[in-house]
Amino acid sequence: MKRITFYSTIFICFLFNDCSKSQQFTNLGVIVGWNYGSCMMCGGFYLNRSNDTTMNSKTYYALNYSSSLNDVVEKLSAEYAKNLKPIYVYVEWQSLDSVVPAAPANWVHVTYIKER
Repeated sequence: MKRITFYSTIFICFLFNDCSKSQQFTNLGVIVGWNYGSCMMCGGFYLNRSNDTTMNSKTYYALNYSSSLNDVVEKLSAEYAKNLKPIYVYVEWQSLDSVVPAAPANWVHVTYIKER
């Protein structure tokens, strides 16, 4: 009887455990500004971790992002230009110095971004 109870418990645990690889976002961010440079595609955006909406010394500069994100970044750029308000996003990034040696410490390469 104990064996049946044990295996039943294991089965129920597996039954309610979703094994699909859904995208879980642990990196919440806020776009707090935009640097358009000399053209819309020449600049980048300023990004904070979590829900911090102030530009400060902990703000990252996303100068570089995956080319697959061009449409998303253009949409976010237009939204920011229109409203001039922070944009809450899910974001994944890596330090830009892993892509470009000797890049400043707060510059990041964005690999995923989506508005919350």
